[in-house]
Amino acid sequence: MRWPLDGELVEEVVHGTRVVATQLTEPDGSARVGFRYSYVDKERREWTGELVGHLAGDQSTCAVRVRVESMDVLPHLPDPKVPYVIRSLIREAAGTDGELALQDRPHELVEHQLPVAARLLLGQAGNRLPVVYLSQDARGVVLDPERLARFLAGLAHVVVEPSRSFAARLREPTYGLNPDGGTVGIFWPDHSAARVILRPRDYRDADQMGRDLRFRIRKALLNRRPLRETTWQAIDRALIARRHLAAVAEETQRTAEEWMQDYAQAEQAWDRDQAESDAEIRRLEAEVGRLRQQIATSDGLLTDIDEEDAYPNERKHQLLLALRRSLGNLEPDSRRQHIVLAVLKRHDEKGQLEPELRAKEIKQIFPKGFRGLGGRDRSRLSQLGFSMVPGGSHEKLIFQGDQRYVFTVAGTPSDQRTGLNTAADIIRHVF
Repeated sequence: MRWPLDGELVEEVVHGTRVVATQLTEPDGSARVGFRYSYVDKERREWTGELVGHLAGDQSTCAVRVRVESMDVLPHLPDPKVPYVIRSLIREAAGTDGELALQDRPHELVEHQLPVAARLLLGQAGNRLPVVYLSQDARGVVLDPERLARFLAGLAHVVVEPSRSFAARLREPTYGLNPDGGTVGIFWPDHSAARVILRPRDYRDADQMGRDLRFRIRKALLNRRPLRETTWQAIDRALIARRHLAAVAEETQRTAEEWMQDYAQAEQAWDRDQAESDAEIRRLEAEVGRLRQQIATSDGLLTDIDEEDAYPNERKHQLLLALRRSLGNLEPDSRRQHIVLAVLKRHDEKGQLEPELRAKEIKQIFPKGFRGLGGRDRSRLSQLGFSMVPGGSHEKLIFQGDQRYVFTVAGTPSDQRTGLNTAADIIRHVF
């Protein structure tokens, strides 16, 4: 297939695949290139792929889209795989997305990159692709970052935190929004989708967790508004405008240069209006995201207090738990009871709250007849936010590095109730 001349649309059928290619140079010096293919497979499913690139000054943007439609009624359609062209572009073009390089391997943070991590999680790093943030537990990260980065190449950035202590230091600049203890977070820079935290305990294994993560990202990307400059509609519009101007110039005997100047002025005015609209949309999306974060982290009473969340929504859930448990001590049909009931009706969540779920895990780690901590127990404690400090026949558990919450664990307990007492002490002070 020959490459098209400027403003030309070339179409051919190659081995049963319809291929269309074009390139355009705009009056303002910007350029577009487009490549589209479509074919029907043996199951009568039509696959369509598009690649559109836009160059303006020293900035270039590229978008690739794949979709599938069935000519027959099918129970479900397969998920399109990441096109090979994306991997080729990542490996050969050496592009960037805001502060992050486009690559098919994970971005491994180091200890001094706390500001970088905060900007990524707060949507302030100039990136357009979402960030998948892997936090550490005692054994490292739960998902294989190399494998995950290969799967999500061109769809999302995979970022790995360097240590558990990094998560503790990151909590303040991110207002407690950062994942920790082995959880995985998905963060969208323009707040086009809600922040998601995936917890290992909610999945059968790491493979199931990874599949759910990839599904969530692809589903959100399908519903995301694309950049206008990198759509096939933008190419169609430019081609139609060029043909129209050429026809009008021929009819009125005006020079093509004069019509192109008029077109350029109209295009620039339209672009200015569109840029202002896009800027306003981004501002409003950022404001919505800021308010979402404020709602998720403050809930009114929790604004500007000295205690930060030790895990997502901790302060809110602790307050709701305290209100739940206070009901039995309130005077029936009193004003105080009515207010507490109104607050719970408005803000309470169904089922067990996070502190209750964590307390349940503590009871499993320290049961009746406890005989010491095993490797799996230590990993679970790390995911819950505890660090271990060895000390002879006893060890110390410290919650989130806070010396107010230090607990002693016997190395070789002899009393059948030692575990139950330890669990009760931890739950009473932390959960």
